[in-house]
Amino acid sequence: MVRVLAFALMLGMTISAFAADLPEMVIRNVQVDDPTAGSGVRSVDILISKGRVAHIADDRIHAEDGVMVKDANGGYLLGEIEIGLPPTFIIVDDDPLKNFEILKDTRSHTTFSIDNEQILIDSLSVSSERVQPGSLIDEWIAYNPAPVHIDESYSFDEKWNAFDTEHVTALFSAGLFLDRANWMSQNDASRDQVGDLGDYDGGTIRAFRFGLNGTIRLARPWTYSLWVATNSFDSEFDSDETDDFSWFDYRLDIPLTDHVTMSVGKQKEPISLARLMTLMWNPMQERAAAENAMMDSRNIGVTLSGRAFDERVTWAGGVFNNWIDSGESFSDNAKQYTGRLSWLPIISEDESNLVHLGFSVRHDEATQGLQYSSVPEVRDAPLFVDTGLFDANSATLFNLEAGWRRGPIWIQGEWTRNNVDAPNLGNPTFSGYHIVGSWSVTGEMRPYKRRNGIFGALPVARDTDHGGHGALELALRWSDIDLTSGGINGGEMQVAKAAATWWATASFNVSMNYQWIWNEINGSKGRADGFVLRAMIFTK
Repeated sequence: MVRVLAFALMLGMTISAFAADLPEMVIRNVQVDDPTAGSGVRSVDILISKGRVAHIADDRIHAEDGVMVKDANGGYLLGEIEIGLPPTFIIVDDDPLKNFEILKDTRSHTTFSIDNEQILIDSLSVSSERVQPGSLIDEWIAYNPAPVHIDESYSFDEKWNAFDTEHVTALFSAGLFLDRANWMSQNDASRDQVGDLGDYDGGTIRAFRFGLNGTIRLARPWTYSLWVATNSFDSEFDSDETDDFSWFDYRLDIPLTDHVTMSVGKQKEPISLARLMTLMWNPMQERAAAENAMMDSRNIGVTLSGRAFDERVTWAGGVFNNWIDSGESFSDNAKQYTGRLSWLPIISEDESNLVHLGFSVRHDEATQGLQYSSVPEVRDAPLFVDTGLFDANSATLFNLEAGWRRGPIWIQGEWTRNNVDAPNLGNPTFSGYHIVGSWSVTGEMRPYKRRNGIFGALPVARDTDHGGHGALELALRWSDIDLTSGGINGGEMQVAKAAATWWATASFNVSMNYQWIWNEINGSKGRADGFVLRAMIFTK
């Protein structure tokens, strides 16, 4: 929340001006109070959409076609603005702390006034700007989000990690995840099943990812992603066993029309809201077991995606073959066919209240056999459920998803059923589900990404760099997975999790997840519980 000289609002002034309907707009170059800044103020852009404050940023906010852009020309904001709430403020043409005449005659110094979703005064200049040559990504056309959070409206002015030419742009980004795990208790049955979890106590680097995203400036711009990941720091310092660096993403996104995009390369398959969301956007540190066990993280292939019905419907379908990473020939490697459809059946006018539904299907040729397994939703842990490798003719997976968001409250769930064609094993069917609820204690609202039908990262309305307290989110999740069916005895597992995540800024957070785990294999019922502390750091 930005609170700026609220006592000065109007000072009893009566403004007589016509009231206009509130259009979608970006107001640039607005000065707001910031005690942590050397000058006591900072310059921001403000996005107003659907009658609400949608975004406040130090960096340039990207304005879509048709969005009005106003220039405050360094004017000072008096009032308060909070993401997700109607804007109520005025902009004056000078600093009232230096020029007290403004407080005596606010009317003559006011360049913009808005209250109760109505514009009362507006003498700001209108810009006809379209795509700015200094923006990182003219428009994020990919169905896949970036592996870490990227502000698509970055300006290249004074950005150490940015590269900009007439024909191509690039932004270097990186993310580092640091974990500390402690297992609190474990019964004898669990110890017999998976070993002593105390051996996994300690700190690890969960992931280190870095790469480039940018635009190739053709008549219809393309976007690209080149990302590398490593877990090679996970081993002990006296161990020679490390994981090599690996290509995490390499993808080219080509717009075929205004609403249809083709993505080629290594990417996420279009399946599952939770799987598509970037890991750092999730309210939990790790995804639920069913997504981990039965849905590939990434695959090599081609995806077509698009939007319809005023962007209330998204669709995507792709063909995949992981022959490059598997080392097999293209013809010998299994192909996968994946598709997803999402729909917004309910959305309020200001978009603060919405219902999301989704459906996915995935067919796997299973040429090299199948294996489904999962850790207990903790990265550094043994497998708690595991089918082992088995022969099959094919497998067809169905996934249903639903979500409801109202302001700072978000509830989301998914159900998965995987039908395996393996007559010698009784044609087993595996299943799983999860339901998660989160609450932003500080009031921020997760954005909804209409391009690909997913929810975005929790925004930070007032970060610690500018005198705020950051954003705090609390969450609960229950998940279930059953990998025992037919002739396969992979086990069953349920996990209850409680989480707290504090975002100090948009590029740094710390979180704690506590999990209670129950699993059953061959009638033996294991139980364990423990917690993980995590710090995540990103470039900006």
